[in-house]
Amino acid sequence: MLELGWLYDLLGQIDEVGEVVLAHPYKTRLIAEAQIKTDRIDAQALAKLLRGDLIAKSHAPSAPTRARKHLLRQRLFWVRLRTMLRNRIHAILDRQHGMERPQLKNFFSRRGQTWLEGVQLPCAEDQPLLKQDLEVAEFSRTEDQATGSCDRPKPECRGKALGEHSWHWSTL
Repeated sequence: MLELGWLYDLLGQIDEVGEVVLAHPYKTRLIAEAQIKTDRIDAQALAKLLRGDLIAKSHAPSAPTRARKHLLRQRLFWVRLRTMLRNRIHAILDRQHGMERPQLKNFFSRRGQTWLEGVQLPCAEDQPLLKQDLEVAEFSRTEDQATGSCDRPKPECRGKALGEHSWHWSTL
């Protein structure tokens, strides 16, 4: 998906431009089906369609909405990375036959993290892999906290619509 919101905003700031219209590419077939394709001919065809109010308009979200979407995509990236790392760490631990594991509900709790950082794996080739995964997991945890996100919504914000409070990851 191509992000052109910045261009939409930039064109809207020009005094000589009355209105910025974003044409829906799939619904504006005249240009795609034209035999002769040049920017000048395409611009003339779009101008004729716009004069006749025949342009299928596409929605352009506002700058704050786009900023929230970028933040959401970044949060989604960190969550997926964390899940991938946890799955890799579980796979490394599953390959260790005969290793005593503590009775932990979650290997990624504080107690579990302490155990993971100090464990000596029977398969020596997996030790550096575990160390690297733990380092990346720690980095992703600090980055995730830097964006102001949290794993669970605060109790007072559960069930609220997005418009009812200011936007912050801790409110999701």
